[in-house]
Parts: sequence; C-alpha cells; structure tokens
Amino acid sequence: MHKIFILVILLFAKIAPFAQQNNNALDSVAILQAQALKQTEQKKGYANDHPGAQWFPKAGLGIFIHWGMAAVSGVGDLSWSMLANKPWKDHTLTPNAYYALAEKWDPSKMDFDKIIRGAKAAGITYAVFVAKHHDGFTLWPSNDGEIGTRFQFAGRDFVKEFVTACRKIPD
Repeated sequence: MHKIFILVILLFAKIAPFAQQNNNALDSVAILQAQALKQTEQKKGYANDHPGAQWFPKAGLGIFIHWGMAAVSGVGDLSWSMLANKPWKDHTLTPNAYYALAEKWDPSKMDFDKIIRGAKAAGITYAVFVAKHHDGFTLWPSNDGEIGTRFQFAGRDFVKEFVTACRKIPD
C-alpha cells in the first residue's frame, strides 16, 4: 500500500506544474459559472459544535471511497458525463449508456479488509464510504430506489462489508 501512495504522490509532483499553468483558466471558468448562477459572494462557514463532530478537526489523514458503476469504463467523470451543459468536454454518455454499465460491473474482487488494512498502515485515521452516489445506485440492498445491489450482485451489502472491515482494525 505504501508503494501505491508513493506512486500517487510522484504522479501529482509530475503534473503539478501543468496544473499550475491551468489554474487561471479554471479560475475564469469558476467565475463565469458563479456569475451565471448569480453566486456573487461566498458565505462564511459555520462551526459545528455538535459533540459527535469534535474529533474531526484533529482527525488527521482520512480516506473517502467513491466507488460505483462509473469505474467500469474508466472514462468521463462519474455520472456527470451524462449531463448536458457541463463545463468539461469529455466522454459524454447518454443516461441509458451510463446505467447499462451496471450490467458490466464486476465487483467480485472488492476486498474492504485489504483496503482498510492498507489505509491504516499508510497512516489513515478515518474512512468514509459513499454508499449511494448521485446516480442513485445503492451499495447495499435497499428497499428504496430502482437500482442497486438489491437488483445486482445477489444483494451483496458493500456497506456492511466496509463497516465490518473498519471494525476489525484496532484504534
């Protein structure tokens, strides 16, 4: 797992100069989008004083797992690629083509135990799993909705697998 994180860091170091050159163009797009949406100011953030949230400011490095059928093709930007009027010009899909990816999705090698052990070894202190992204596919056999593991993968419950893997790791 350490080699993977090192590889990612090296990759970012290689593309950082390119990203810096394009910041002005991206900032211009963001400004135009904000103007089009009549977003003229940023609102100040609010402190969360809920007792259950006080661990987060000192939590350290975390991992967010966004995983779903968009990974099947490896092109586009999640299901945003099927939306009109998006600012990027990549691999646009029709909704039917996007949702058809679920039939090609093979999550048989998903191993949360391995992922969470590796993340812990790399210094990760917390993990977040996105159980239902904006495309509507539920990663647990929910009775709500029309797409998800209730209809695919024999009702496999990825949320339960994720939670079980996290609970195996000592604090």
